Amino acid sequence: ATAMSRRVLISLTILLACHFVASVAYLLRFPAWRAPDEGAHFAYIQHLHRTGSLPVFLGKYEGTYEAHQPPLYYLTALPFVAPFLKGDGQNTTALYLARFISALWGSFVVLAAFLMTLRLRGGEQISLPAAFLSGAFTALLPVHLLVCASAGNDATAGATSGMALLWLCQICLSSEERNERQ
Repeated sequence: ATAMSRRVLISLTILLACHFVASVAYLLRFPAWRAPDEGAHFAYIQHLHRTGSLPVFLGKYEGTYEAHQPPLYYLTALPFVAPFLKGDGQNTTALYLARFISALWGSFVVLAAFLMTLRLRGGEQISLPAAFLSGAFTALLPVHLLVCASAGNDATAGATSGMALLWLCQICLSSEERNERQ
């Protein structure tokens, strides 16, 4: 690996470690069941565990009113949360594991911001510092940390959006580079 590759890897490791520590601090300090719609998001996971099927929206007071959400977050949280689910009660250990999965999804947002900036800045001397700043801003943004400290699919939505945007940047830049070579 080149010196630049090592610096990129070290920078990314530092950013992800900082994001992990800050996310875990937030998720442990934020009171259980107090994040917006956290109970409803958790009920989605409970429904998947109990029935093995996706929930259907039946009204705000019947089932979970988050049933319209895409299932990716809930399906990734379920294997970690399921051993702690007993009945329909609010299990705090299971909640904190679901929050941890959100924090992991949030790390993909940091990764996307870092890689996108690195890719858009090209081979310029300033690309790594700009990418590091972009990643640090994303990793330590309080509202992002709050989202990552909550059981819910918002961090997953951010991760999938960020990765899709990174992919689109890659396609556009690769096309541009091909045109330049011709």
